[in-house]
Amino acid sequence: MTPSQKNLLSLLSHALFRHAMPENITGLDSIMAEADVQGVLLMVYHALARNSLYRSGIEKWKNPAHRLAANNIRIFQYHELLHEWMTKARIPYVILKGAASAEYYPDPYLREMGDVDFLVEDKQLATVGRILETQGFTRLNEKNPQHIVYLNPIVFFEMHFQLPGMPDGSPGRMIDSYLEDIYTQSRPYGKGETDMIVPSPFHHGLILLLHTSHHLTGEGIGLRHLCDWAVFENSLGEEEFTAIFEKKLKDVGLWEFAKILTMLSCFYLGAPPRKWASVSEPGILLQSLIQDMLASGNFGIKDAERSNQTYIISSRGKNGVGNTNILQQFFSSINRIVTLKWPASHKYRLLLPIGWLYFGLGYLVNILKGKRQKIHPGKMLAGAIHRRKIYAQLRLFQAEAPDNEQRPDLAVKRACRKEPRS
Repeated sequence: MTPSQKNLLSLLSHALFRHAMPENITGLDSIMAEADVQGVLLMVYHALARNSLYRSGIEKWKNPAHRLAANNIRIFQYHELLHEWMTKARIPYVILKGAASAEYYPDPYLREMGDVDFLVEDKQLATVGRILETQGFTRLNEKNPQHIVYLNPIVFFEMHFQLPGMPDGSPGRMIDSYLEDIYTQSRPYGKGETDMIVPSPFHHGLILLLHTSHHLTGEGIGLRHLCDWAVFENSLGEEEFTAIFEKKLKDVGLWEFAKILTMLSCFYLGAPPRKWASVSEPGILLQSLIQDMLASGNFGIKDAERSNQTYIISSRGKNGVGNTNILQQFFSSINRIVTLKWPASHKYRLLLPIGWLYFGLGYLVNILKGKRQKIHPGKMLAGAIHRRKIYAQLRLFQAEAPDNEQRPDLAVKRACRKEPRS
């Protein structure tokens, strides 16, 4: 971990949990550049700009920060419009991820926003689509297993009919049962004067875990994802959190992941230690994960090769990580692509090899045309193997036994008193 990355983590702990501002900060431009690719520039800029010692050193980042702030305001305004349209049409909906996460931040407007993500029932998709088109949105012509995109010149709307990161098999079916009351348990946004409907704490926490595992095992995640989890988890008391989450997350194999994300938040973002969040020998795993996040940046922006590695790591975590060998995983990933683009191949399996050839050649043509990132097989394989070893330790979607006892937390409490590690 570089000195700039260490300072960045300290600044985030100050912004999120009111820890003391680090002293004698140097390399401001490097810190801001890292904050930018990690999706946390606005928070870091705000923290530094309030200190006269650093204001001149971040002057070049003033305009980018102001653009991000203006974009946040626009995105919140579009959430209000969506609420108005859905309320008028009497259509149940719930906001996912970004704006719903912002509520838990000390200042919601400092959480960088991307687009408007919301969930509606399958039976409402066509109706909501017509509403958006009436409001000047155009449907993006793409096939996605979880959402439909509508856009105008200013903003993207992702209309979800499935949560990103839903696993295969029995964990997926159980999570579906958890979501049966997502609309009845939803609630109005709780900060400021913005009107929108957001998930209950349980559903929001579940959505964060699914979304984070989906992108972590795909192109990668940056510090913004970790910040989202840190402020959310910290909004609940320890007993409250375990009462809401422990049994249900153990049953679907996400409790270990929740503990690890919480420990990462404690070690590196200064979140308060939690008795329930303990894993055996956490040091090496946590260091590997934070280095992975820092190497990735927000949605893998720092390393384009990571998106190619996705195909041999897992099926974006849907089937766990490390349960199949790399060759099996590669063909499983390719089969998913073919069946998504050619739904008939679900029934007629002989279409799969034809799809491998057809879409594979199309991919190569796009590489030659410069429309796709070139593949470097050696680098891709080495990176995928390294990441698989890390992610396999998360035990994603591996249900825990009912009598699984809490591990001792003494080492965790001691570690969380220390400064973030390199």
